[in-house]
Amino acid sequence: MKKTLLAMALSAAVAPAAFAQTNVTLYGIVDAGVEYARVSSGAAAPGISGAEGSAIRVSPGIQSGNRWGLRGTEDLGGGMRAIFTLEAGFNIDDGAFTTNGGGGSAGFGRRSFVGLEGGFGQVFLGRDYTPGFWVALNSDRMQFGMYGNAATLTQIVPTNNTRTGSALFYVSPKFGGLTIRAALGAGQESFGNDAGPNYRGQSLGRFAGVAAEYAQGPLYVGAAFQTQRVARPTLTSLSNDDDSRFWIVGASYNFGAFGINAGFSRNDPAGATAGVPAGVATAETTGYWVGAGVKLGAGDLLAQVGRVRADLAAGQDPRANVWGVAYTHPLSRRTNAYVAYGTVRNNGAGTFGLDTASYAVGSGARGSDPTAFAVGVRHTF
Repeated sequence: MKKTLLAMALSAAVAPAAFAQTNVTLYGIVDAGVEYARVSSGAAAPGISGAEGSAIRVSPGIQSGNRWGLRGTEDLGGGMRAIFTLEAGFNIDDGAFTTNGGGGSAGFGRRSFVGLEGGFGQVFLGRDYTPGFWVALNSDRMQFGMYGNAATLTQIVPTNNTRTGSALFYVSPKFGGLTIRAALGAGQESFGNDAGPNYRGQSLGRFAGVAAEYAQGPLYVGAAFQTQRVARPTLTSLSNDDDSRFWIVGASYNFGAFGINAGFSRNDPAGATAGVPAGVATAETTGYWVGAGVKLGAGDLLAQVGRVRADLAAGQDPRANVWGVAYTHPLSRRTNAYVAYGTVRNNGAGTFGLDTASYAVGSGARGSDPTAFAVGVRHTF
């Protein structure tokens, strides 16, 4: 109740005329833990200097990325509502705005959209998660947090397949358990003279994606495909730009006190992508995983294993085995403690890191093996 009143007060300060008609809710997640991270064979984890080593540190957003947001609705009559969401990530260490709690974005970079909702489903404009992200999330035992999660196995984050902006989104109503998600992003039009007379016009970031998800009782099954226009930095003509492609299928089943999940993804980044380890950015990557969860006392014991590989030139075959285990224990309805452990075992050419909800441990050097253990607490509001 207090958070709703606070959000309403914030909304009233910005737009007094709309205050009486709009229901606004303040929400968020605050997550931090103490982490022991170790990287072998010549890589350096964040905060670790030198060819290899270990460190104990306070880390933000291990289970979930830190965030706060405003979510609102307005009844328009006739079964239709206006909807909006503004969601910002932040780093609990210094309070700086981020996307996932690990740096790189300002303002409401996680989600920012406005639209309509009714018997036809939801239609909205702005920035939000892609259709493929929802399939990855719902087939991931770790829910894109802890260690050993689907972010490492799908390479969905560094290839910019998690969110898209300047886009039109659609979410259908459920038809016997089936939901359709679609997104169409215009990207950013740019025109220029990159090299002498070669006039270049392109639509960078143009995005299209669709997902079908079936959720009925204990069963979930989902599949998605999405593509986006990317630029290869050395090219000078539109015909040489390329479309990245991402496919994913996933499923989970809940037996009550026990649940299982599995997923498979194929990621073809096409052009070079900033932030991806050298040799993996332009490679087609394939990942697959299986996981399980079981009630243990008042909490949940979670485990997931998987394998990811990149298809490069002859003689190069980066690949890695990934696994993680975690236990979450509720302290209240909104607060839980957690313990997590995970590792990545790269081959001699592999550069895959160990992802949490906010950052990756030890990606970059070939053959490095990042390992981490953490104890933390998460509060939702």
